[in-house]
Amino acid sequence: MLIVLSVGWFGWDPIFERFERLKDAQGNISELRLSVWKDSRNIIGDFPLMGTGFGSFLNIYPKYRTLPGGGVAEHAHNDYIELLSEGGVFAFFFGISFLIVLFVKSYRIFQTRRELYSTNLYIASITGMISILIHGVTDFNLHIGANGLYFFFLAGLAVSSANTRLRSELNGTYLKEKRIPLKGLTAILMGVLLWCFIFQGGITVGKMYYSSIRDTKLNEMTPHRELVLIRDAALKASFLDPLEAQYRYASANIKRLLGNDSVLGGYKEAVRLNPVNGEYLERLGLSMSEFGKESLADKLLQAGITYDVSNPARYRRYALWLFAMGRKEEGISIARSAISLEPKKTKEYITLMVLDGFSDEEILVTLPERVDPHLEFADYLSKTGKDGMAEEEYLRALQYIKNEFPVKPDFFYAGYHYYLRKNRLEDALNFMQKAADALPGDPGIKMHIADLYEKRSLPGSAMAEYRKILALDPRNQEAKNRLDKLLLKAGAL
Repeated sequence: MLIVLSVGWFGWDPIFERFERLKDAQGNISELRLSVWKDSRNIIGDFPLMGTGFGSFLNIYPKYRTLPGGGVAEHAHNDYIELLSEGGVFAFFFGISFLIVLFVKSYRIFQTRRELYSTNLYIASITGMISILIHGVTDFNLHIGANGLYFFFLAGLAVSSANTRLRSELNGTYLKEKRIPLKGLTAILMGVLLWCFIFQGGITVGKMYYSSIRDTKLNEMTPHRELVLIRDAALKASFLDPLEAQYRYASANIKRLLGNDSVLGGYKEAVRLNPVNGEYLERLGLSMSEFGKESLADKLLQAGITYDVSNPARYRRYALWLFAMGRKEEGISIARSAISLEPKKTKEYITLMVLDGFSDEEILVTLPERVDPHLEFADYLSKTGKDGMAEEEYLRALQYIKNEFPVKPDFFYAGYHYYLRKNRLEDALNFMQKAADALPGDPGIKMHIADLYEKRSLPGSAMAEYRKILALDPRNQEAKNRLDKLLLKAGAL
């Protein structure tokens, strides 16, 4: 009640706005967590018993990612799904068993207690633990060090408060005393603590060195002295944290810019430390190709795609490599996959293919059955004076609307503007009528149709369209003004 009242006092608007942002323009839930959870089911299915290994979600997830792009998901944003992914059924069983034993045993003792201080402290501790566990359904609470430590502090506090006696004449606790060989255990614990301190200290200092160069943009124009300083920082980071692959990869990239012939070893080391990183595999493959090992390069480039299956950059570089090797047919197939992942960048692919000497027919074969790629190709054909083929492409693009979700008005405007430039008003009108059939509730499309009716001197049809717009959007002032203008003109006549 206190929580509800306090939230109500400060206002519910921020909460409602947060939930509204979960929906896209079409009213569908667009929360990325749901996609990550769905993809994680395939990880669990492939590694059901022992999982992929603790801390490996960041590395293994790109192989199962269905969302196009090169974005990084370090965690599953669900502690339980991540536990199943990384530790499998065994780890999940042990984790749940620990919680059940802790709650059940401490609650049995709690039920017998009558000391108010102990009972209140127990309730508070259990409440804190439950809140963290509930939050873990939508986040990675227990993977954050501070939260994890706090959770186990509350667990210890719950057990202690359930068993502690405050009366001085009684034994101080219900817990049974167990003797432990402290001397031997202390020596072991001190050794483990020292090793952890050295290892984690190296990781921390390595991150500090790498953070100073991580966001630096490097190219052939970067001064030699700056490259040397950055290389030294990367080498120091890799020395302090020898199990981190990104430091080896970064130092190899810098050596490459410095003209050092030993870059192959750096890329090999990066792949050895992280053999499922698509970028590392790809870079090693390209380097192998430079040394004439084309067969091995091909396998590595394919592996890069396998372990980063939804990243268009992996497909793009492999396709370009195939083109350079004269394997055009294979390259076209891979390029088609790349374009399907990032259709908005079709123009860049068309430019690359033109520079590689592709004919218009070969470019057409490369395009996937998506709307944007064919619209981009139609624009290219129109600008190069091939109007007949361009018109075919604008019409062909509409055939692939069934493959798109959601359907966007932009799919139709490109063809509409093409016909307007050619002063082919009837064709433009027919094009927009198809748009209205696909998107009957879009006022903007109807506005373009009404405008075309006016240009073709069909005021009655234009007024009918403006009335449809006002039925959809009564506040559309432009449609109201145009309708009033036509009505006045018709009255004057």
